[in-house]
Amino acid sequence: MQLKSLDKTAENRINAKIEIIRLWTEFEKNFVGGKTLSKAFFCSAYNLGHIEAPTWAKQTIRTISQASLMRWARQITQKDLARLAGKYGNRKNSGVFYTNHLLQDYVFAMINTVPHCTARMILRGISVNLQLFKLRQPPSLKTVTRFMGDWNAQARSNIEKNKNVMELK
Repeated sequence: MQLKSLDKTAENRINAKIEIIRLWTEFEKNFVGGKTLSKAFFCSAYNLGHIEAPTWAKQTIRTISQASLMRWARQITQKDLARLAGKYGNRKNSGVFYTNHLLQDYVFAMINTVPHCTARMILRGISVNLQLFKLRQPPSLKTVTRFMGDWNAQARSNIEKNKNVMELK
């Protein structure tokens, strides 16, 4: 990923992380207890608001951990600034159900034809038909449950939208 292709929020995350690392190095210079202890104290003080950070940096990154601090410092020294733009947790809808449309259709068909089916029943059907879905192993029960929950939440919101439209007419 190149720095030129980043959007404004990604640039803000990079700049905020660089600013926090700069604040930590200043804090560490004046700290007596060593590098590990300075990380712990700095993170705690930053999270409690005792470190005077610029408002824009504090709004961009509200809390930090020691692991994040070290990862950011390593990425800065390795000149890998593009990785500082990362927003963790952006993998939503990238799992097996969202990439395998045949599997998705199977779950929708099961939910629509047998409305009271459970995730365990759907998983049993998937396990029997692994070759049909081109899977090496079935997804976990937790994955099936999560997908069904997402689908039910989306279906509920669509039903509410349709009710509201019908009430307006």
